[in-house]
Amino acid sequence: MNKIKSLLLFFVLSCISCQQGKVTGQDVGTIDNVESSGLIIRFDKYLYEWLKNPNNRKAIQLLRENRDFLDLYAKHIVEVGSPDSSFFTEKMQKHFSDSTLFKLYSDAIDKYKSIYFMEYQLEQAFGIIREDFPLVKIPAVYMHVSGMNQSVISGENILSVSIDKYLGEDYPLYKRYFHERQRRNMVEGRIVPDYLKGFLYSEFPLNPNDSRLLDNMIYQGKIIYALQTLLPDESVALLLGFSKQELKLCLKNEKEIWRYILRNEHLYSKDYLIISKYMNEAPRSAFFADEYPSQIGTFIGWRIVSRYMSKNNKLTLPDLINNTDAQQILTKSKYK
Repeated sequence: MNKIKSLLLFFVLSCISCQQGKVTGQDVGTIDNVESSGLIIRFDKYLYEWLKNPNNRKAIQLLRENRDFLDLYAKHIVEVGSPDSSFFTEKMQKHFSDSTLFKLYSDAIDKYKSIYFMEYQLEQAFGIIREDFPLVKIPAVYMHVSGMNQSVISGENILSVSIDKYLGEDYPLYKRYFHERQRRNMVEGRIVPDYLKGFLYSEFPLNPNDSRLLDNMIYQGKIIYALQTLLPDESVALLLGFSKQELKLCLKNEKEIWRYILRNEHLYSKDYLIISKYMNEAPRSAFFADEYPSQIGTFIGWRIVSRYMSKNNKLTLPDLINNTDAQQILTKSKYK
């Protein structure tokens, strides 16, 4: 995931004030249940209320207070250009005028009226991060609606999820655009793990020179292991994005999977196509039977990392994250 740098901070939301002219006392408006009671800033609600009524003074003020995210959102998510443009209001209204998109937006707002448990989980996880990585800055956390585009946005001191990607695997519109395995992870329980995964990717990126399958497997394995530490009550199947049956199948046939990788000399391959077939989400597994998940490489990486940490039990999470030598982790794990 690309990290969007150099966000401009502005103190005046000039595009809105110019479009609306002078705001009178009759334009104040209300935003029911918009104020965030905790960690997550409800940009999705602020924008929704403004889209319904561009004269809503409260919505304008809340957008102004979150100008850095509005700038990112306008330019890089819905791609309507700078909020400073005199045509910004018109472009935003046109973008969300599609009835299907606005219904999606409305459904997302309705589903996530309460997010207290998510905030609690994130607070607990960020507490661990602050303790283990004191130099790492915790970002401002948002929610937005993207029109089923990016699930997670990570920028400079910004982290956000697109809640319209988490309306449940049976949400009717999803069936037109996403395969079954994708839909299975488009559920409420994935929101906090995806927040944290996006944060970990952003703060501890894979070295671009580490292009072997082994490097990718170990990196993703470290991410899953870190998520287990940050979310100790979540199942590893959920963190992997597997069903319980898929995880059980992989554990049962773990040795055969490993032997297949070695036998076909894939472990040290730098072939992008081979690596992607082990690491990327897909409707079905590329190398194994259809009942196996597509991201077998992440599973093996997690198993190697877990073995490494159990064999070297004095190591801490920072020790693991900061060790970029995938071969050393494999060797010291004694995985076979």
